[in-house]
Amino acid sequence: MTKANILIVEDEAIVAADLADKLERAGYAISGTVSRGEHAVRMVRQNRPDLILMDIRLAGPLDGIEVAESLKSFTDVPVVFLTAHSDDETIRRAGFTDPFGYILKPFVERDLTTQIDIALYRYQAERALRDSEGKYRALVETAFDGIITLDEQGTILSCNAAAERMFGYPRKDLLRRNVAILMPDAFPAGPRSWLGHSATPETGGVSGGLEESTGRRCDGIIFPLEISLNRTSMGTPITYTVIIRDVTERHAIHQKVCRLAEQLEQRVEIRTAELVQSQARLRVLAAELSLIEQRERKRLATDLHDHLAQLLVLGRLQLGQAKALMIGHSAAALVDKTVDVLNESLQYTRTLIADLSPPVLQDFGLPSALEWLGDHMQQHKLTVGVRWSGSQELSLPGDISVLLFQSVRELLINAAKHAGSGKAVVSAEQRDGSLLIEVRDDGQGFDPKAIRGDMTPQSSKFGLFSIKERMIAMGGQFDLRSSPGEGTTATLILPINKPAPVSSAVDPAQPPPRESNEGAGASPLSPENDSRTALIRVLLADDHTVVRQGLRSLMESYADMVVVGEAGNGIEAVAMADALLPDVVIMDVNMPKMNGVDATGQIKTRHPSMVVIGLSMHDDIRYEQGMKTAGAAAYITKDSISDHLHNLIRANCPANRREIPGEDDVLSHAHPNGDIELFTQDRPF
Repeated sequence: MTKANILIVEDEAIVAADLADKLERAGYAISGTVSRGEHAVRMVRQNRPDLILMDIRLAGPLDGIEVAESLKSFTDVPVVFLTAHSDDETIRRAGFTDPFGYILKPFVERDLTTQIDIALYRYQAERALRDSEGKYRALVETAFDGIITLDEQGTILSCNAAAERMFGYPRKDLLRRNVAILMPDAFPAGPRSWLGHSATPETGGVSGGLEESTGRRCDGIIFPLEISLNRTSMGTPITYTVIIRDVTERHAIHQKVCRLAEQLEQRVEIRTAELVQSQARLRVLAAELSLIEQRERKRLATDLHDHLAQLLVLGRLQLGQAKALMIGHSAAALVDKTVDVLNESLQYTRTLIADLSPPVLQDFGLPSALEWLGDHMQQHKLTVGVRWSGSQELSLPGDISVLLFQSVRELLINAAKHAGSGKAVVSAEQRDGSLLIEVRDDGQGFDPKAIRGDMTPQSSKFGLFSIKERMIAMGGQFDLRSSPGEGTTATLILPINKPAPVSSAVDPAQPPPRESNEGAGASPLSPENDSRTALIRVLLADDHTVVRQGLRSLMESYADMVVVGEAGNGIEAVAMADALLPDVVIMDVNMPKMNGVDATGQIKTRHPSMVVIGLSMHDDIRYEQGMKTAGAAAYITKDSISDHLHNLIRANCPANRREIPGEDDVLSHAHPNGDIELFTQDRPF
């Protein structure tokens, strides 16, 4: 332990020497002995001691009390007075210098060392306290949060610089004022009440949680605060420290985040609505494609039946007649072989017709078609039992029957491929205004969740998804229940008490009948029947009926579009553009009689403001250049129609669209034979 250095200030040399001897024996170091006050001041400046033992009565102009007062101006060295005088005046004067001790002469050595030890300990404690207070003060003054000290009545005892900046008051204007000037709503009943219980000196420090409140600046502006109150004194009087944080920026950020979240939610709702709308359109298109497929099957089957099959039958009859007229066994044998070939061809043609579009469905309806299908599935090594409960009288549109039949056939083919049992049952009944068709097998089954993964073959996943979307498009439901080892049950549910919303397209095998003007009211596109007087009017020009049907279905799925006509070649397109004056013409590049490039040139010459959009299967730049040179506003390939055609039309359509034609405007229909029938609401054109 380092010895404490003590400076002795004593004008009696014998006493000073005795003190030095006693202190050295007690383990202290003597830094010096002086007899005059001014010498003591000079020595302290040169070599600061740890303690000064000071006689009050000194020789010279300064006594010990005056020396102590002088030392306080530049040092905090502790002073212990040593004197033979104990009168009240001397003690009073000495008290003003904050001495660390007062020893009366004569003294006992033990009392002397005890006083010195106490003085040194007190000095170290006070110095540590001052250092701690300095650090605390620096921390408080440099804190970003406002810090205020209050008494029990809420009077401000102190505050830091952050509180000054936060509220706009100088510190001198806040001291001894009530905290309500800064926070009117924070402590209406005082700090103790705010803590929620009565604070007593025995409970020690009491801390409150964070609370939201408001503050008021010197200019009257109210702003949000976050405050925390702590009882800091350990005795009386009780004091409280309030930590204040300005959360204006946080609130602004929170409000911005809320606004952004609301905007995001709105955007999500918009995107969700768009996705739902797109899904609905895709569902309609999927159903439309299924119908187109079935219609094409029907057309092929009809062509095979009406042409090829009849020719085969005719050839068979003619060969039979020729055989009767022939002479010679060799020629007859050759004819027999030819007849066998024709018979085989005829049988294959019949089978092909049935596979494409079973006539029983068109002639006898869905119940009979399902029974036929049950027998037909023997070719796939699947035994099917068909059960129809209740009445088989059904009044279903042809399209609906075709889609239901196709769905049941796909389910049975899946069972034949994957069930592994070789048996299935089709049950159908009418119940509560709905038609229920159940396809059940007792095969190996599967986990329906695997449909969303990679466990199920891709063709099966797509087939089941296609059936589900097809049923939803018809306004029905598709339910699938299965588990490994328990078989599979698929249920088709379709309301039959109201028309199902499947398709508005025209059967490609049959031209739409001309509307009668006698007693039937206005034509379908006349203003009387269509109030959409500001829609974009579209003319479709394509030599493929299926493409036109798909385009019409797509256009009619948009609320701002109306198809006013369809043309099958370039000449029809020019004539219908003259008659109907559409806003937009969707023009196929490759068409018979007149191609799309020439037709576009004629239309733009006659109607410069009419918008023409080129359409083709080809993505060769020369097709696009040819159409744009002819005057087309844009060009699009057929594989991107569903993605971009609507936006392309809207982007190029003139802002001021003409309204749907009035009483004398012309409507049209293009017949499959190439003739164009033009008419107005009241009379033929």
